[in-house]
Amino acid sequence: AFVPLDMAFAIELVMFYPVAFAGMWMWLRHYVDHGSSAVGAFLFAFSGFTLSHVVHPNLVAVVAHIPWLLWVIECACAQAPDGRPRRVTTIATIGLLTGSQVLFGHPQALWWSLLLVGTFTAWRVASAEGSRRWQGYPRPITAGGGIRDLHLPSQQARGFAQITVVGPVGNLLRH
Repeated sequence: AFVPLDMAFAIELVMFYPVAFAGMWMWLRHYVDHGSSAVGAFLFAFSGFTLSHVVHPNLVAVVAHIPWLLWVIECACAQAPDGRPRRVTTIATIGLLTGSQVLFGHPQALWWSLLLVGTFTAWRVASAEGSRRWQGYPRPITAGGGIRDLHLPSQQARGFAQITVVGPVGNLLRH
């Protein structure tokens, strides 16, 4: 049974807002309580950015994938009850979500997503507690710290963080 075209188009325009809400709520539950995560999810899903782009369903669809990717990465860094990392299914899920973003066909939003998810993954891996490779390193960004407190193994990674995250945010806050 097909839906009439005008109704199908209206459904397509709004269907990713609940997806964005649910994904952000799932991810924020790792950091804050349920009420705060619901408020944060609401603010993300119905922010000025997403609502002003309601006429660009592909962009909203790609952006709605971002919190789901962050949640899956968070789950990948967590350990299963038996003590083993949950890497196989989470890597497959990351691949499926990223493939879905590619198929929605908004390259600019895909680029934003890859930058954000890549930066979050680097931070999450660097701050993983109990990881042998990073044992002895402090958390990547300390309270009140900046790029000088970012403890990454290479100068290139520190430079990448300076260019993509710290520099633009600092410029935004100064102006």
